[in-house]
Amino acid sequence: MNNLIDNAVAHAFHPNWDNRIEIYLMRDNEIDKPNEVQILFSNTGNPFPENIKYSDFIKKGTKAGVNAGDGYGGWYINEIIKKHNGSFDIIDETGIEGLTNTDLATSFEINFPIYENGD
Repeated sequence: MNNLIDNAVAHAFHPNWDNRIEIYLMRDNEIDKPNEVQILFSNTGNPFPENIKYSDFIKKGTKAGVNAGDGYGGWYINEIIKKHNGSFDIIDETGIEGLTNTDLATSFEINFPIYENGD
């Protein structure tokens, strides 16, 4: 969580904008995913760079965009999520897949399995 927040502040936020981070936690009630919890990390900063794909983001050392970091944040996020048997996706909220009537730019949708006692 810290890495996603730090990345938004360092790489997406603009000093003259009204920057905001929203975090939503919900249980996924879809039939094919009955035992998952979903966390959405969204921000109002600059959108995720168009030229970077998901596979690039999770590759160690990949850098992109005007405010590029050291290239380890996406890889690190992916490694932690994998360690907990989770998955994640990056949503361009300004594009077709995004929410309507919002000022959000980018969301990270993270899913983790819910384990019952004895699992």
